[in-house]
Amino acid sequence: MIEGTAAVIHKDEKLLVCQRPEGKRCELLWEFPGGKIEAGETPEECLIRECREELGVTIEIEQLLRKVEYEYPEITVNIRFYFCKLIVGEPTCIEHNDIRWRTLDKILKSPLCPADKKMLELAAEDIRRIMQFNIAKQKYDETVDYNICNFREKAYDKYHDPDDSSLYECVVDGLTITLAQDGLCSINRIKAHSINIVSDYELIRKNMFDCLVWPAYAMSINQMRSAKYDDRLDLLLLDIEKFYGIVNSKTELTSLITAEIFKNCELGRAYLFPNTFYWLRSFCNFDGFINSRKLQEFVEKHGSHFHAKKWTNSIIFDDCYYKVLLDKVTVYKNLCK
Repeated sequence: MIEGTAAVIHKDEKLLVCQRPEGKRCELLWEFPGGKIEAGETPEECLIRECREELGVTIEIEQLLRKVEYEYPEITVNIRFYFCKLIVGEPTCIEHNDIRWRTLDKILKSPLCPADKKMLELAAEDIRRIMQFNIAKQKYDETVDYNICNFREKAYDKYHDPDDSSLYECVVDGLTITLAQDGLCSINRIKAHSINIVSDYELIRKNMFDCLVWPAYAMSINQMRSAKYDDRLDLLLLDIEKFYGIVNSKTELTSLITAEIFKNCELGRAYLFPNTFYWLRSFCNFDGFINSRKLQEFVEKHGSHFHAKKWTNSIIFDDCYYKVLLDKVTVYKNLCK
């Protein structure tokens, strides 16, 4: 058996595919670039070397997509397919007959090498969701940078909400759930409480795409937080902790559970949308939610468990709360570096 690697390289909304040369196995069929792991190499080292030799580029490996074993008439291959991005260079056709940037849908209709076709049959939806996430993040980052540039020129009227372009999907127990980014506070809060709007906006928004994310529905956690809690994250986390006092990984959405959530949680209307309920349930408990969403700096730890706590004595979004928010975001970003 031959052990090999292949790179699913993404750029904008397309993937790079290569056409095998004439005279070789699977001639003129399309594949993802890669090759055989040599003695002493890790799979990742192999893939980086192969992309340099075959395409003249340097890649960064983001995640393993699938391991695929395929038995050709003359040989059996076991290929690790990795999702990757370009770091240095533009792909050049060095060893292949042709190379192309194509959408996933077009690749699925192309004549593919059998192992690559098998991988796509298994992982097409995963690739689609990863690309959707990357596109949403890119649009979010571009919007934040656009706003920062305008704020520096005091062109506040040109503000665009970065959350408007941040939709992407995940799958929980077979249920496809649309997610959306949610800022730690609104731009109006920053304008009202900030001494330096540019620096505060950059702190709160830049490189923060995956900090707060909720299922995006008509009655979302985002909307309810604004309406019930004056945009305060600490009060929302207190309410979510109450939710996990009722719900665990096996809890079903019954009339009794619905009544208990309504009784104990102020944001019950948001939590009781099925997609939101099952998304929250997938984290099992409050500790799982905080760890998975990397929100440790916004809560306190007592022993081995996390607990939410009010950040100030008041329950309104005032200067005191805003200062605590900035302090916590600073610590959060320093730890994420």
